Amino acid sequence: MLFKNTLTTLSSLPVVLLMLGFLASCSDDPDPISTITLSDQTFSVDENSPLGTTVGTINIEGAAVGDLIIQMVGTAQNTFSVDQQTGAITVNANTLSFEDQEQYVFTVEIRDDQESSTAAITININDVLEQYEITLRPASMGKDALLIDDRFNGGGFI
Repeated sequence: MLFKNTLTTLSSLPVVLLMLGFLASCSDDPDPISTITLSDQTFSVDENSPLGTTVGTINIEGAAVGDLIIQMVGTAQNTFSVDQQTGAITVNANTLSFEDQEQYVFTVEIRDDQESSTAAITININDVLEQYEITLRPASMGKDALLIDDRFNGGGFI
């Protein structure tokens, strides 16, 4: 009997050692701190894009976007917004005009419980050929009166 118990104990030894090794690797040591990496990024969007148009998504490395606080710093927050769950940048105003402003640059700060990172976000506004409707008006409006319906600037007579 003694010999049988010794064999059973010896045959279980690899399993016990394996379990001890696993427990040692799962000790109370704190988890390694993940490093959030956020680099400067550039996006483009057409002028006159409607409210809610997606410009792009901020690329964040080292953490899940939904676990972070994302904050825009600067005046562009009146023109663009950043979704806290996805990092998507969307148009927040109906005033995108290449002729008025060709580029927006703002800072984005991301943070979690332990660290933060900032980066410059550049959004280039693409110049788009606006469409005009030209209508000839009768002579009663003036000699060779021409009405240009400019849907973006209210139109007018030439």
